[in-house]
Order: sequence, then structure tokens, then C-alpha cells
Amino acid sequence: MNFETAVFDICGEREHMEDTHVLVRGLIKAGDLFGGIYDGHDGDMVAKYIAENLHLRFSSMVVGGLSIVDAFLMSYQEMSNEVYGISLNSGACVANFFICDGKIYFANAGDVRILIVGRGVKQLTIDHRLTNTSELKRVEACGATIKKKRIIGRYGNIAITRAIGDFDFSEHGVIATPYVGQHNISPDDLMIIVCSDGLFEQMSNEQIAHNAISCENLELICKNLVRKSLDEGSGDNITAMLIKLTH
Repeated sequence: MNFETAVFDICGEREHMEDTHVLVRGLIKAGDLFGGIYDGHDGDMVAKYIAENLHLRFSSMVVGGLSIVDAFLMSYQEMSNEVYGISLNSGACVANFFICDGKIYFANAGDVRILIVGRGVKQLTIDHRLTNTSELKRVEACGATIKKKRIIGRYGNIAITRAIGDFDFSEHGVIATPYVGQHNISPDDLMIIVCSDGLFEQMSNEQIAHNAISCENLELICKNLVRKSLDEGSGDNITAMLIKLTH
């Protein structure tokens, strides 16, 4: 299987760009593809650290004998431990995929989304936000105080329930444990779309998919998606990543 890729990002109305991303071909063996978007908040330090290191931890674990799913689980936790150890005080929502042997393995903590587009569109990841009933119940069971759909901490508030970093909210149930899974690629699958929440807060999955398949040029698709989201009122950092699947 061959891949065509494109990424476009923009700062939007924010003062600083806190999104970053990674795409690595042949991470473990020829023909595979690893990618991800890291949506930082309260600074870009954690997002940049993850972008530089997570794929290296992941690959060493797979080469060492761990399953891909377990490698995602452990590499996320290892990133969290390392970020804590070097006292990085910001956080990042994270979503990754690894394509090999006809399958898409994926993981996410937070609200970066991964979509698979074919005859329809399917969201592979789960949004770890307070609008997710099971996540809301989980953090409430940890004693979290919720006001205006945000977790209230000693030094601020946050809308997400999982992330790497954000240790000020760990006592309120914010964890780095990702949702993980796999998708068997079918002949109907056309592309993978990965996007930070600045994009999908203004556009539904169906709108994103419709706009993505309306053009052959991947770079133009990425730019059009981001610009449409800006036109719809997004003021956030936005990153859109597309991977076209050639069977």
C-alpha cells in the first residue's frame, strides 16, 4: 500500500502556535507510516517534547516485542512520566496512528480526532471531553469540581479529561491513558483525516469528509478545510493532516 500525505496548519487568532505534528515513513519497517497531531495548551513545551520523542519510544517497544496496542499504551504513559520528571507544566491532546500490514492502529488522549473516509466517514478516536458522558462520570467519581463544562483546578480550568501533562488536574481525574484500537483497511477506504479540535468545532465529521473528497489535490484539501473552519468562526490553532490510501 502506498501513501500520499499532506499537512496544513495555522495559528488562527491565538498569539502562539501550540499545535505540532509528526509523519514518519518506515518507522519500523519499509512500507509502514506513523503519524500524529499534538495539540498543546498553556504552552507548546509538552507538544514539542512528544513530537520529538513519542514515536521513538513507540518503535523501540514494538521492536522489543510489545504488541502495537500495548506499545501505544505504554509510550503514552512513558511520555507522561518523562514530562512530569522534567517539570513541563503545560499539556497536550494527542492522537496517533500507525499503518502496517493492511491495518490502521490508533490511539488518542484528548480531543484530536482521527477519521477514516470511504463510502461514509467513521471516527476512530474518542473525544475525551466533559460532553462525553462516561468521561464526565469518571472524573466526577475522582472528585472533580465541574463548572460551565470545565474541570476546576487550583490554578485554572480545563475542558478535556485526558491529555499528556496537565498534572495540576491529575487529582481531578485527568489522565494520559489513551483510547486505542485498530481498523482493518478495506478497498472502500480512501483516506485518513487527522485534525485538531480547532477544525472540528466548526465542522462536523460529515462536512470534513465531504470537503475532503471533493478535490484530488491533498495540499489544497488541507488548506481549504482550515480556511473554511476559519470562515465559520474558529479562532483556535488548527492542524489538518490527510493520508490518501492507494490500494
